[in-house]
Amino acid sequence: MIEMTNLLCLDSNGVLTGKETLAEKLTGRKYPRAADEFRRYSSGGLPLPKGDGVYALARRVAATHKGISRIEMESEAKDFSPTDGARALVRKAKKLGYEVAVISADYAVAAGAVAGALGVPRFYGNIPRFNGDAHSGELVDPIIIGERKAEIARQLKEELQPKKVVAVADSLIDSPMLREADIGIFCGEFSELKRYELRSSSEVPLLQIVK
Repeated sequence: MIEMTNLLCLDSNGVLTGKETLAEKLTGRKYPRAADEFRRYSSGGLPLPKGDGVYALARRVAATHKGISRIEMESEAKDFSPTDGARALVRKAKKLGYEVAVISADYAVAAGAVAGALGVPRFYGNIPRFNGDAHSGELVDPIIIGERKAEIARQLKEELQPKKVVAVADSLIDSPMLREADIGIFCGEFSELKRYELRSSSEVPLLQIVK
C-alpha cells in the first residue's frame, strides 16, 4: 500500500461536475436574478466582498432556500455526479499516493454525493439549519466559503503532513484556498488572476502537476 504523502484539495461543482452548485440551482428557481448575482461574484464579474462579506453573501443565498424540505434537497443532490475526467484524476492521484479532499462552499449533501461517487471519504460542505423538515433559511456555523476553505486545507496539512499540496478551484471566492496550496490551479477566467494575486498553473495538464 502506498503511503499518503501528498494532498489534493478539490472544489466540487465546476471542477468535478461541470454543473452549477445545488445552492445556485435552488436559488435560481424562485430568484434567478439573485442566482445570477452570485455567479457573477464567483466568476469575477463583480468585485468580491471584502472581509466577512463573503459569509454574508452565503447567508443571503441560503435565505432564499427557506422552506425547502430536507427530502427535496437530498433528492436534488442525487443528480450531482463527477465527470469522467474527474474520476480519472482522482484514480490517478490515489495511485500516486495522494490523499484527496473535496472542499465545497455548496451544501454538504451535494459535496458528499460527488465525493462518494469518487470514493473520497473526506468532504466538506455547508449544512443547512432545519426547522423540523424545512430549511430555516440559515446555515450552521462555521460557513464554508472563502477563508474557511483555506482553514480546512491548513488543518489537513497539519494532520497529514504532506510533502506537497495541490488545490483546484474555478471560483475567485476560493482564492484563499489556492494560495494555501503549494500549487494552486485556477480553472476560471485567467484575466482575473492578477487582480487577486494568484499564480496559475492551469496551462499545464492537471495529471502532470499531480504526478
